[in-house]
Amino acid sequence: MRQATDKLTVGLEKLARADNDLEANGRALQLLHAALEDYFDAWLLAARLPPAEHEQIARQDWPARLDRMRRFGRLSQEHTRYIQHNNAIRNKVAHGDSFHLTHDNALAYADFVQQTIGTYPLQAAPPARPASRRAANKPEVLVHVIDDHPGYLPRLPRWLKLAVALVLLMSACSCGQQIVAQTQYLFGR
Repeated sequence: MRQATDKLTVGLEKLARADNDLEANGRALQLLHAALEDYFDAWLLAARLPPAEHEQIARQDWPARLDRMRRFGRLSQEHTRYIQHNNAIRNKVAHGDSFHLTHDNALAYADFVQQTIGTYPLQAAPPARPASRRAANKPEVLVHVIDDHPGYLPRLPRWLKLAVALVLLMSACSCGQQIVAQTQYLFGR
């Protein structure tokens, strides 16, 4: 997961300096896409997948990665199409082919990747919402990928864990007091 956040941070930094430079936006998109790749692979490795699936993660391509994330991580078809679109642009950038990418579209993808990974690195502020019509049509963000497999617990913020623990403790105390009161009533103590 550390690799994903490192690549995300560097990608956001490059994007912040890119402005309307097509090549700079393309390089930033490559890093953002690599961050998403590392995040998905780390998530799949941590998930309770069948052994055959688990062995193939290290050598999977994007279609296989997206298929696994759809099957095991509830990645929507809309998210899949959005990622595939940006993967096609990333491939053009990587192979030196001509590509079209506006700064607003790169910002929208950065926002999507950032929220999908679920982190806002301290070194880079989240990008502003894009103003362009095309960038505004990006799919709703997949905030956290959640698994249906038994034994999987999503990572929760510490404050939420403490709040749940406090509620459970208060509930247990209340139930304990009721049990003591009922026992005393039944046995006449």
